[in-house]
Amino acid sequence: MGTIVLTDVDLVLDGEIMRGTIVVTDGLISDISSGRTHLPSAIDGEGDLVLPGLVEIHTDALEWHLRPRQQSVWPADAAVAGHDAALAACGITTVFDSLYVGDLGGDQFRSDILLAAVEAITRSQLAGNTRIDHKLHLRCEVADPLTPGLFEQLIDNPLLQLVSLMDHTPGGRQYRDLDRYRSTGFGGHATAIAEAQSDIEARIDRLQVRQAKYAVSNWAHVATLAGDRGLPLASHDDATVEDINLAVRSGVSIAEFPTTEVAARAAHEAGMRTAAGAPNIVRGGSHSGNVDASLLAASGLLDIVTSDYVPYSLLHAPFVLASNGVMRLSDAIALVTSHPADAVGLRDRGRIAIGLRADLIRVRLAEAVPVIRSVFSTGQRVG
Repeated sequence: MGTIVLTDVDLVLDGEIMRGTIVVTDGLISDISSGRTHLPSAIDGEGDLVLPGLVEIHTDALEWHLRPRQQSVWPADAAVAGHDAALAACGITTVFDSLYVGDLGGDQFRSDILLAAVEAITRSQLAGNTRIDHKLHLRCEVADPLTPGLFEQLIDNPLLQLVSLMDHTPGGRQYRDLDRYRSTGFGGHATAIAEAQSDIEARIDRLQVRQAKYAVSNWAHVATLAGDRGLPLASHDDATVEDINLAVRSGVSIAEFPTTEVAARAAHEAGMRTAAGAPNIVRGGSHSGNVDASLLAASGLLDIVTSDYVPYSLLHAPFVLASNGVMRLSDAIALVTSHPADAVGLRDRGRIAIGLRADLIRVRLAEAVPVIRSVFSTGQRVG
């Protein structure tokens, strides 16, 4: 694979930024030094920032490639190829493709494409046809009676490295406000927006009955299976201390998108890591009325940032936090690199350190927006 030398760059290290030189040999970081080298083979970084490649543990961006229009379903292998290229261009070098297991009770599309999507991701990754490193994050909807069977089909997939427990039943967690749920078309699901008011009420009743029948046992079943295999567990949209207590009893280590500061604080006090969405930070608040992620960061209650539904936001958000004085840039970058890597047990990436994977991004700021100049995955340029 050879050697690459980048010099006169600002290296984003743990807790500091250092002007220096980085050497990559055979896909690994082999040397880091301050100052400039005069080796003729060195690439002049022109003072650009060099960051660790971004580690994304929660994105459903693949869905946009699988269904680019509401009635247009794309071939899974082609969708994965496009998705992979798009993420590489955003500086994401490790992605946990986050796929729904179970149905929210409205749009059946996610259930329909689940198995084909898993097969396509696995086939592409294992064949070496991806630019970046793909892993699986299975998001289990515990109120759906079909979830346990689907999860059991997929639990031994070699790419599976994260499982989350979700309950999108109206009246709880993200959808505690039923008036908001009604007014946004079942939480924003396009297939349901045109439903009549009587149908909305019937659907709410049906989903609440379904939850009462299945959620508790399904939650326990999925948590037990994941725990038996040593898979990291996340909970989703925790809103209350009771939600966090349930997560702790279930062996959960990551609180994804806590909807309130109360839940985020309880998660931290319980030793869990909290994750919030980068779009929340870039937009200056949650699109769904949940807690402001920048406020969580300012209060020391934010550990991980994910792109959720806008891949480029994962790079943009740390610069927003830094420019707004919420955190130092090196600490903000850790939210999208070393912290998520540590949370899911990936010790070979997420930092610029000798011996680790050479997953790197060269970035220049333009009007406070980070512009990517190049992306390397294990020392190979992919973007």
